[in-house]
Amino acid sequence: MNRLKSLITFLILLSCTQLFAQEHPYTLKVDSFATIQLPVKPRETAIKNGSIYSEFVPPYLYYVQVNDLSKVMHFNISSTDDPSEFYNGIVKGTLQSTSGRLLNQRNLTIDGLQGFEFEYEARDKAGLIYHFQRALLIDKKAVVYSIWMKNDLDSSAIQEKQRFFSTFKLNNPPDVNALANTRKAYKPDKDKIIHILLYYFLPAFVIILALIIGLGTYLQKRKRSKQNFNEYHT
Repeated sequence: MNRLKSLITFLILLSCTQLFAQEHPYTLKVDSFATIQLPVKPRETAIKNGSIYSEFVPPYLYYVQVNDLSKVMHFNISSTDDPSEFYNGIVKGTLQSTSGRLLNQRNLTIDGLQGFEFEYEARDKAGLIYHFQRALLIDKKAVVYSIWMKNDLDSSAIQEKQRFFSTFKLNNPPDVNALANTRKAYKPDKDKIIHILLYYFLPAFVIILALIIGLGTYLQKRKRSKQNFNEYHT
């Protein structure tokens, strides 16, 4: 009986948390150039030349990372350059650090700037975790924002992904026509890209792995609670 009461209490608290988060979103200032809405105020972790914001609101994990690359020696990609190679480096580094499998990727326009979106899955103790991730380079600052979930969730998960991504807004969107006229091809220095990935992005993946382990632990406990509930009523 005590086990049943604990399960019911957990489900009620979970429902109340989700309802409150939906009705009272938190607007996060992404440095000084953008905002994005999360269900609750996230935890902030300082990293080299940047910050990570993350929070787990069951059953989703929300993640935002911003890096000031102007402090990186010889980093010369600007908003008028083609950032494709830079985005490809982020994808490659992410997949290598998480042993993930790429499912989809595409270029997209975010408030007039060329951004990038990719989807991948990575396995942990709880099974496969699905990741939707976007990246944007603006004025030598890079922002990555993503949402993670168990890959067998229903269509409401896709709706939450779309809602979360749609809340990202630049404070001062650029003149799209002027930007198109000044955009030029960027010839990347591979050594510089490797340097950036090693010293600015890969340390963040240690935090990502910790969050994945936490997500996996939660999902395992939730699965066991459901099993115990079903056993109690059989």
